[in-house]
Amino acid sequence: MLKIYEKSRLYKLPETEAQAIKHKEKIKAKFLFVVASQLEAQKELLEMLDKICMALKLQENEVEYLWIKGQIHLSEYASAYQAKNVLCFGFKAEDLMLNMELKAYHPYVFQGYNLLLANNLMDVYENQSLKAKLWANLQQMNK
Repeated sequence: MLKIYEKSRLYKLPETEAQAIKHKEKIKAKFLFVVASQLEAQKELLEMLDKICMALKLQENEVEYLWIKGQIHLSEYASAYQAKNVLCFGFKAEDLMLNMELKAYHPYVFQGYNLLLANNLMDVYENQSLKAKLWANLQQMNK
C-alpha cells in the first residue's frame, strides 16, 4: 500500500485474530459458533457449546467454534466453512461487516445461511432467560 493511503480508513482492513477450537482444517459446518472474546477459550464456555451441540444432535464433524478478537467479515468465514447456520455471540452487525440492522435472538436467512446474534457467551452462560431465548431460536434454525 502506498504511504499516502496509510492513514486512510477506506483502505484499512480490520485486524482479526481467529482461533478455531474444534478442527485444525476448515470443515463443512452445519453449525458455526462465532464467539467475540478478549479471553482464551474457557473450559466452562466450551462445555456449554458442547451441550448445545448435543441437544441439537450435532456430530463433532458438523461443528466449529471460532474464538474471534476484533471485527470480522462474517460472510467470508461462513463461506469458508460452507456453514448452514451461524451463531454469533457478543457481536453487533457492524462488527461482522454487515451493513444492516439486526436484532439479537431473531434468526435471519442471509446469503444462503441462517444467522443468529446472541449476547456475549459469558452473559448467556450466567443468565437462564438468555439461555431459554437462545434455545428457542436454535431449535427453529436447526429444522
